[in-house]
Amino acid sequence: MHSVLGPELRYRIVIVEDEWMIAMDLSELLTEEGHEVCAIAGTEAAAVAAAARYAPDMIIIDGHLGAGSGIAAMQQILAQGPMPHVYMSGDCKGVRALSPRAVVIDKPFSMPSLLAAMAEARRRCGMPSPSCMRA
Repeated sequence: MHSVLGPELRYRIVIVEDEWMIAMDLSELLTEEGHEVCAIAGTEAAAVAAAARYAPDMIIIDGHLGAGSGIAAMQQILAQGPMPHVYMSGDCKGVRALSPRAVVIDKPFSMPSLLAAMAEARRRCGMPSPSCMRA
């Protein structure tokens, strides 16, 4: 599969997912779409550290982690400034109850729904194009 994205639509992404196979599959799919996955984190603490270390253009985060909470991690990250993010969850209703303005997609997800959610997350942050990858 080849990306049809122009360089202005490529993101540096941190994935926060405690299920390793899902994280690896997601990383591969995003890379095939032309994005750079700069880190994969599996816990709340690792998510906060990865966001601080890599300053990504986007975070794709599981709402419920085995060690901590994706929602709590994003609250800590957002305390440092705006950060486009998409929650992936098997419990979208629960995530929306805790974070009503969040962009949330169901697990399992399709790439078109994820890409649309990523664009919506950037739009909501007032960031129409990422600052990361250049042609």
